[in-house]
Amino acid sequence: MICAIKPSLMSIIIIQSLLYNPTWEIYYNKTYKMSLKYPAEWKLNPEYFNKYSGTDGFFQISASSGKNLSIDDIVKFDVNHLSKPYGTNPNIKKFKIQGVDARLIIPSNDQASEMNNQAALIVTYPKPIVINDTTYSYFVLWADKNHIVEISKTLKFIY
Repeated sequence: MICAIKPSLMSIIIIQSLLYNPTWEIYYNKTYKMSLKYPAEWKLNPEYFNKYSGTDGFFQISASSGKNLSIDDIVKFDVNHLSKPYGTNPNIKKFKIQGVDARLIIPSNDQASEMNNQAALIVTYPKPIVINDTTYSYFVLWADKNHIVEISKTLKFIY
């Protein structure tokens, strides 16, 4: 007798996730109340705080208090910095992650080479976090432009 086994939706999602990127590790940060996945060959860079890097890219996390500022104000200040960290005409995409506003900043082709193709993801925290008595309303992820979209798809806020 042959039995057909109907997989559950959760098992399908888990299998697809493993097939999607079996060589990625999970990064969890209790202070920033988040997790994400990144290429397994990337290692903690001892020269920086919360930065992982490898031969083909990097990611680093931070937070912004953004006191009395909208997410678009934060993005505007970042892209219009005197050093033009994303070039003169970066592409800014608006979307949501876990139901909250997010902005993806992809650098233009004239970005300075020392920026190492850095792109940024700024996300409104679902609930502001407190680190060392300072309240932060925005999560910030910097990563190379070739990995930031894939990494951002794995971002989860954990409270």
